[in-house]
Amino acid sequence: MGNSKMKKSNFKKLLQKLFVNNISWFLIYPFVKIANKLQASRLNYSNRKSIAENEHRAKQLFFTNKVLNGPFLGMHYNLETQNSNSYAKKLGSYEKELHATLNKFLKKQYHYVINIGSDDGYYIVGILMQLTNCIGLAFDISKAANKNCLQLAMQNHVANRLDVNKMFELEKIKDKKGKKLFIVDCEGCENEIFSTEWSDECKNDDFIIELHYDKCPLILEKIKKIFQQTHNIELINAVPDHQKVLTYQYPELEGLSYAQKHFILNERESFMQWVILISKLTES
Repeated sequence: MGNSKMKKSNFKKLLQKLFVNNISWFLIYPFVKIANKLQASRLNYSNRKSIAENEHRAKQLFFTNKVLNGPFLGMHYNLETQNSNSYAKKLGSYEKELHATLNKFLKKQYHYVINIGSDDGYYIVGILMQLTNCIGLAFDISKAANKNCLQLAMQNHVANRLDVNKMFELEKIKDKKGKKLFIVDCEGCENEIFSTEWSDECKNDDFIIELHYDKCPLILEKIKKIFQQTHNIELINAVPDHQKVLTYQYPELEGLSYAQKHFILNERESFMQWVILISKLTES
């Protein structure tokens, strides 16, 4: 047994002397580099093939171009302007964590819905379809997002009640009297937007605010300090994509593989929260 171990050890040392030295590495490296490139190409091909198959299956499921579930059931949503979570929006599972809060807010009477970070208009158009006497103000610094938002509003016949803008400033809404619902998802700009001025200006209003701790770790504490006297404050945790795949039950997902479900339900894997602010003055 001892001789066998010694022979193996000597053999390893011999291999190291032959191959793990500068001259041998100089000769072998080009082949190693080619092998790595081939491996990367194989993985890339496999990933692209998998994505193509998942997308083909998803398009078969969502051929109607209408939202199939959730608070915005029936909303026309054209996948020609799709992004990474278009299928979740089409299914109606998108940010399902907020559905109970949205349904509660949609029973209220708002004069305005204000969407800061409106993206393709999914939220503001969906809300305007439910609140038929409400005026919408959408804000997004992206020209493409504003174009898609307006297009979505036209497809769902609410464009006459929607004003699409670029940069948000509190001054732009000070003349808008009446109760407001704010939907805020500005990718980390919450710290620049919110100030103590909001506590007086928006004490009658309700908020759904997506928090981006990676951009501003202390944003929740700042918002609490601004609104704690005027609003009841709730927190909602985002559900990771893996948990969505295992727990979300929709008829459209029946019979699909894990990979296909994950492709459709894809939103985020990292930790994220929303803060919900409900006006103490007008809470029913």
